[in-house]
Amino acid sequence: MMPFVKILIAEDDDNTGELYMVALGARGHEVMLTKNGKDCLTTYKAALKRSKGDSKKMFDVVVLDYSMPVMDGLEAAKRILELKPDQRLIFASAHVADTLAEALRELRMVVELLPKPFAIQDLVNIIEDKKVYEQLSRINVDIKHLKTWNPDHNQLAALLEQLTRLRSTHADIKKIIDVSQ
Repeated sequence: MMPFVKILIAEDDDNTGELYMVALGARGHEVMLTKNGKDCLTTYKAALKRSKGDSKKMFDVVVLDYSMPVMDGLEAAKRILELKPDQRLIFASAHVADTLAEALRELRMVVELLPKPFAIQDLVNIIEDKKVYEQLSRINVDIKHLKTWNPDHNQLAALLEQLTRLRSTHADIKKIIDVSQ
């Protein structure tokens, strides 16, 4: 089982929000649900204040819908990243393919995108870094041992990037050696 993850969700559709809470709660994660970007930001700020800089007391991931009343997900994301630039954000939105992707590029925001509609397991997999673990496993990383270190998403992504780069460099060096022999 995946290590415990603290998740803040901003979703204005009651049924969708409940589905997220049930699925992620069943996996042992702590989930807080808000109905709009403003409430999400208020909840985030309160958690940041309570944490007093201890990242283990903060949310591991914030899941945002784009189109919500009061404050949309994009504005909430901008404000959250102003408070904590390395906060992991996932947009679960029907606007991913067009409006949101372009806006994020223009703002240079680094977030993960999950286009609606999607299977709830896709959200669980993204939050639990299943694809990152699968890619690490393909390059023979001992995943079971790695999980005992309890790495966060940023550490996993950086490890995968560095190992992929190292592997690519190694392949290039091998080609050079093979050619020269």
